[in-house]
Amino acid sequence: MDINARKRAQRWTHYAALVLAILFVAVFFGLNVTKHAAFHTRAFDEGKFYQAIWNTLQGRFLFTSMKNYRILGNHFSPYMALLSPVFIIWSDVRALFLIQTTGLAIAGLLLYKIVHLERPALAAECDAQAMLCRRLVLGPQCCEQAARYPQ
Repeated sequence: MDINARKRAQRWTHYAALVLAILFVAVFFGLNVTKHAAFHTRAFDEGKFYQAIWNTLQGRFLFTSMKNYRILGNHFSPYMALLSPVFIIWSDVRALFLIQTTGLAIAGLLLYKIVHLERPALAAECDAQAMLCRRLVLGPQCCEQAARYPQ
């Protein structure tokens, strides 16, 4: 295989990984929003986290009035304070869905880049696809309520 053909194939797999990540975000963000609209989400936890992040913008650092405490005592997640500027732009719990899904897609792209350093591009693409399609990744995105709400 000549050098130009190898570069074209490599570029194609880079684009394929990016398209896969964008498709992942679009599909699973849509699924999460649909589940939320149908009341099939962990509404209490999401409400607690949403309120704590919103309260951080109001000067009450990660405080929730649902149980009248700071969520750092139960869920030590100080990074949630870093999410508060997102709520200036879009003050909706669906922003948390978008952040979660985008974070998973970015993890898939990082895996692709790491594996790409050691393996051919096609193998890296397959590893990134496998990571994004695993039950551990998809479970929180679409399958978590299956046991709780049987059809």
